[in-house]
Amino acid sequence: MALLGGGVLLTINDHNISAVDETLNPNPASASATFRVRNDGVFESQTTQGGVVTFEPEWLTGGIPGNYAVRFTVTSGALSSGSSGVWTNCGPATLAWNVNVSRGTPGTNNASCTGTLEFRDATTLVVLDSAVVTLSAQATVDF
Repeated sequence: MALLGGGVLLTINDHNISAVDETLNPNPASASATFRVRNDGVFESQTTQGGVVTFEPEWLTGGIPGNYAVRFTVTSGALSSGSSGVWTNCGPATLAWNVNVSRGTPGTNNASCTGTLEFRDATTLVVLDSAVVTLSAQATVDF
């Protein structure tokens, strides 16, 4: 947590986002877990079975999102989508990182990714806060 002055507070916490999909028919099972940093100061996740969930506290209370940049750096596993190790300004758009698996034959398929989420001041380049985010997805077909 970083108090930035003028009532602006930047806060991030560790998050675990998990998706599981099981099916008993030959249709492909799939599971997806996504973590987003929205450009309105909100964190959210989305999973195949859980829908969209917003997290409290928001990552930014007051202030201008474009004054900050975010970077997610993978420390284990792999992302299905989203960039790793790249600083991106928080103002223009919502940023997302995702793991996804699908399985059309009997068995279980897993995907996971753990990384460090960091925020920095876009002008001074000083890192203000960081957290660990873990994404995991599991798709199982049993027929």
